Amino acid sequence: MAHNIIGQKQVVNNFLQLFYRGSFSMRTSDAITYFEGRRALAERLGISTQAVAKWGDAVPEGAAYKLQILTNGRLRVDPALYPGRWRRKAGK
Repeated sequence: MAHNIIGQKQVVNNFLQLFYRGSFSMRTSDAITYFEGRRALAERLGISTQAVAKWGDAVPEGAAYKLQILTNGRLRVDPALYPGRWRRKAGK
């Protein structure tokens, strides 16, 4: 029982830290914290929890844009996490 309470307090503390920073970059851990778990995050996106587990550090770009809309900008796409997509080629 005590372990469960400690775990809940940690989730709340993590969420409050992210909340009071305003919007924050779209890292997988931030998205999971915002939605209070992988299952809730996956359900909001209409994907499986296994798909979320395969994301790695950064939320995939397409999902990141969906989450930015779903959270009214509380989670934001961070172009630095997708370096190849945002660079302009020389001479163009």
